[in-house]
This record gives sequence, C-alpha cells and structure tokens, in this order.
Amino acid sequence: MKKRILCFCLCLYCIGLWAANASFKKTGNDLLFLLPQGNVKLEFCTDDMFRVRHSQGTVFAENEQWMVRKYDFTPVHYTVEDKGAAWLITTGKLIIEATKNPFCLSVSDKNGKLLYTELGEQRFYKDSVKTKAVLQPDEHFFGFGERMDFMDQRGRKVYLNVELGRGIKPAVGGKDILRANYCPVPFMMSTKGYGLFFHTPFATEWNMGWIVVIIIRSKLLAVIWTIILCMVPIFIP
Repeated sequence: MKKRILCFCLCLYCIGLWAANASFKKTGNDLLFLLPQGNVKLEFCTDDMFRVRHSQGTVFAENEQWMVRKYDFTPVHYTVEDKGAAWLITTGKLIIEATKNPFCLSVSDKNGKLLYTELGEQRFYKDSVKTKAVLQPDEHFFGFGERMDFMDQRGRKVYLNVELGRGIKPAVGGKDILRANYCPVPFMMSTKGYGLFFHTPFATEWNMGWIVVIIIRSKLLAVIWTIILCMVPIFIP
C-alpha cells in the first residue's frame, strides 16, 4: 500500500514538474507554446478561425503558396490564462482549452457550446502523424472534395488520394467508387458548426467512426502537424 501511495505521489510530482517547464509566448496573432515534447503554435486568422502547427522540435517549415494563399491577417484580440494543467485561450467567438500534458485542444464557441475535442494520444510516428477527436452522438460530416460514394461520411473511412481505387472495379467506368478520386481536398465540415482543413500535400486517411472518435492519419516524412480549424455556418436542418 505504501508503495502505491509513493508511486502516485511520484507521478503527481513528475506531472507538476513537466507543467512547470511548459510556457507560452505571444507575438501578434501567433501564440507559441514551448513544450518538452515539441513546440506548438496557434496562428489566429480571425476570431473564429485559427491554424495549429505542432513540431517535434523547435523549427517550423516556411509558409507555402500552393495550398494556402493567405497568411497575413488583421490583428486578432485574444487572451491567455494559465490554469495549471491547461491554458485557456479566449477570442471574441471561441474558447480554446489547451491541455499541457499531453498537448491537446478542446474548442467551444463563446456560449460554451462544444465544437471540437482532441484526445491526448500519440501524434507523431516514424513515418506518419495521427490525431483522434471525440465524436458527438448526433454529429455528421461533409466535404473532402470530389466524392463518388456518399454525402454524409459519418461512420465511414475516407481515403484522400488521386487514384482509381483498389477495390472491385465494375466493367463500366473501371474504378472503385469507394476510393476513386481525382480532386481530393483534406477539408471537412461538421454539423456542429466547425470545419477542419489538414494542411498537407500527402495522402490522408480519415476514419470518421460511428461511436467514439474520428481518426485522421497521414503518411509523411515531415515532422509538422498542421490543421486549420474554423467555425462555419450551418444550413443543414
């Protein structure tokens, strides 16, 4: 029993020590988190849209002009509060909770309505990056560029790559409609009122789940995870 109590106290001490080593730095619209497991940068585009960049080190890649054209935005007012185990970031329209260890985000609108919540699991792998987010019971998803299968992708796996597909190809058309794609776009919209763009030129896999989580995975050689999260108007009844 004493050993268990000692181990528990040691774990609490390590968590506290880790949190003490985490800090942040504000530079205009950029909010940089300095973490032991790599730096994270939130770049605010507007008060309801921001870009998340997670690096395993301290260096971020230069901005490119092929997938994202605009990087210069007017100043966005936001505040940051250190709540111990997490930071609380507030804009005119969003409330963002950034858990320190492991780093993950939870995003709500200014009224407290939950939009998006990540799970604190491993993000970087040897040849890929991955994240998991909680699915709300009545949440549905649309988007992903050109599709030949379904409108609502809830409960399905979506492969975004330029290909004819690997499954059974019918005589007419000669392509697997569940995977064939000539214009994939790693952007999806949720009926909960947010959109997510995965900023990568690599093929991606989106497991839109049915019960618990959405899993986004991409094989790549870079060590940067970048998404753009924004609020979107809802027109679906």
